[in-house]
Amino acid sequence: MAQHDCMQFCTASEADIQAAINDLIAIDSFFPENWELGFVEMFDSEEKRLVWVRFWKFRNSHGIYCICLEAKTMLALLDNEKQCADAVIYLETGVPPHRTSYYVEWLQMHIINFGATHILFNDVLAAKAISMLPNLDKVARVEIIHTLEQIPAGSCAGGIPGSSTSPLEFQLWLEIEGRVAVSEAVQKYAQEECKLPTVMLPNHAFSYLNNEPGQFPAVRRNFTKQTVVMVNPAVVKGFDMFLLMAQENHRRAKANKANKTRAANEQFPVYKFRCYLSWGTLPEMIRALRAAGVELIRAKGDFEKEFDNISVLVMPSLWCEAWGLIATECQLRGIPVMGANNGGIPESKCYAPPLLPVVPLDGNKRDDKGQYLIPQQDARPWIEELDRLLTKQDYYRTIRMMSFCAAHDFIEHFDYRGMEKFLQSVMKK
Repeated sequence: MAQHDCMQFCTASEADIQAAINDLIAIDSFFPENWELGFVEMFDSEEKRLVWVRFWKFRNSHGIYCICLEAKTMLALLDNEKQCADAVIYLETGVPPHRTSYYVEWLQMHIINFGATHILFNDVLAAKAISMLPNLDKVARVEIIHTLEQIPAGSCAGGIPGSSTSPLEFQLWLEIEGRVAVSEAVQKYAQEECKLPTVMLPNHAFSYLNNEPGQFPAVRRNFTKQTVVMVNPAVVKGFDMFLLMAQENHRRAKANKANKTRAANEQFPVYKFRCYLSWGTLPEMIRALRAAGVELIRAKGDFEKEFDNISVLVMPSLWCEAWGLIATECQLRGIPVMGANNGGIPESKCYAPPLLPVVPLDGNKRDDKGQYLIPQQDARPWIEELDRLLTKQDYYRTIRMMSFCAAHDFIEHFDYRGMEKFLQSVMKK
């Protein structure tokens, strides 16, 4: 197989950077000469002053060159909504606003110095910055589509904060050399509703395995843990459904406590509910989850140990989730996933049961701020399925094995050269 040099830009916390160092030390691959700490000058548009943002440059354990901007400072200066607003100005005028200009120049400099032949991206600011490179005739641009809202056309355009609807952005989309949809659900929307040709290439198989490339993870047997989990509770990801399930569980726990004289087999089944919080969780949602007795944990970089304590993952997504990575990861580790029969969730579950009903979002139904109206949900089928899984161990074992086999088969038959072959097909001569 051909070897290629790769570089990625990202934001990362100091804890994530330290974890990367520890990974390199663990495999005897930490070489100080390959490690660089630098600073990029940014403009704080609110304080009207220049701010230095740290970045780390190193080669990770997979051989990829990483340039990581310190997340907290970077996102305070230039969050998704600011990036989107500045990108629209950049598109319309050809000149980035002052607060963005330093970042754009820094990004372009590193891309040129690296000598990239292909650039993969998923945001409009990067798309415009890349399209202004002086060596554009030698670079193939590839947009990775991982949400419908990312596309500046169709009924879902602008459906979440930080997504753009500029006609000039859509024109840019038509001009770039490649567009990759990460699921058939996204590809169908892009091609049918937006008339945007794409290829479908799911996330690479290594995304679901252990940190060591090619190593299958340990298979869990977590029925006795009796723990129900949702990762990144967000309104569009079905927070309301999960809350209804948790509230019913909380009601049962209180009823059992009030009727201690009941025999054990007459008690209501009660489980542990847990959420791993991330970008979509708002303060009022946290208050509601706490009131329903849900344990709240901040999502961490290395999630592998967390799989040891998950009996069932719940994914009641209402939007067209492109491909829920966590669904495939859980099933590959022998953890059943209760997924919505909606969007790309069936694909990420490799069509293993159970797939459950939700009332999906309608991109044409918005509030006065342009955000999705959230339809009312019926949690009864989800509660009934959860009870079957966590009170009937034979049924749990059956679903667990079906889920594992479906995910394992997906990995076993994955085209590891799919992305490479696509990139070669759009390469500029």
